[in-house]
Amino acid sequence: MASYAQSFREAAKARRSIYKLEAKSPIPDSDIVEIVQEALLYCPSTFNSQTTRAAVMLGEEHVKLWDIIIGIVRPSMGADVWNGFGKARFEGFRGAYGTVLFFEVKGGVEKVIRSYGKTEADKVKIQTWQDVTNGMHQYYIWTQLSNKGLGCNLQHCNPHIDDAVAKAFDIPAEWELKAQLVFGTPTGPPKDKEMIPPAERMKIFGARN
Repeated sequence: MASYAQSFREAAKARRSIYKLEAKSPIPDSDIVEIVQEALLYCPSTFNSQTTRAAVMLGEEHVKLWDIIIGIVRPSMGADVWNGFGKARFEGFRGAYGTVLFFEVKGGVEKVIRSYGKTEADKVKIQTWQDVTNGMHQYYIWTQLSNKGLGCNLQHCNPHIDDAVAKAFDIPAEWELKAQLVFGTPTGPPKDKEMIPPAERMKIFGARN
């Protein structure tokens, strides 16, 4: 148990956003798929509603995905923004090894709302729990891929790309796209990151040692 706890802590510390990626992987595709499956099986969800869905894009399907996204995003950026920033960034996503798409089932917590949503405020709050659930899946997969030697970065090109992606990959209508985790073999280190000290971000009550 101690060795696992230590390895998880180290993996969490090492997880960073890495944008310089190439279309290689130090692990087989089956390991990538297994990590996503583990997240779907073992990450918590609101009242065990299990509303998170995922799609793993590899090889030509990953390239196809980003060709679709670039085709939608580029015109909206305008030439100056695209040439100054967007082109390098989005072609970097396209040039990575793969992407995990994260979804939530629309209305997936309706049963929970009917049981526990006594007020309108309750109903709104319960709906936000789906995003919390999705975030835990994103974090688990990101951390595990990083621990296996893959660099990752998380993107949110939705909702602009939702319809085109759903049509191209036959995504069920009830799956709502939330995020895109791009991954590949790092070709450079992450950028320096300034940390706000924990003492400025937390309060401690009742600690004895």
